[in-house]
Amino acid sequence: MSSEQTSTAARSDAAATRPAPAGPGVGWLRRLGPFIVRYKRTVIATLIFSVIAQTLIALLPLIQEIIVDHSIIGHDRAIGPLLVILVLTGMFGFTTNFARRYLGAKISVDI
Repeated sequence: MSSEQTSTAARSDAAATRPAPAGPGVGWLRRLGPFIVRYKRTVIATLIFSVIAQTLIALLPLIQEIIVDHSIIGHDRAIGPLLVILVLTGMFGFTTNFARRYLGAKISVDI
């Protein structure tokens, strides 16, 4: 293959991956769609990790409320197991949030 054919092939590949010009009614997500299709599994995993992370992080104040109301004020539950649950929930929330950020960064760097 000559260098002229190689540069023509490279230009045609670049033209195929270049985003469409923004026209009326064409949003950023629609223009980004063809690039994301290649990373479908990673995008789905990122969304799943995001939902899990936000759910775990949302549980933290509820666990804290149970600790304060039932272990510190009420003395009707042992504080040790509740603290273990609080720490584990925080650790899993951090881990899933890290995984979400890592996969999202991987997609953005590759695109």
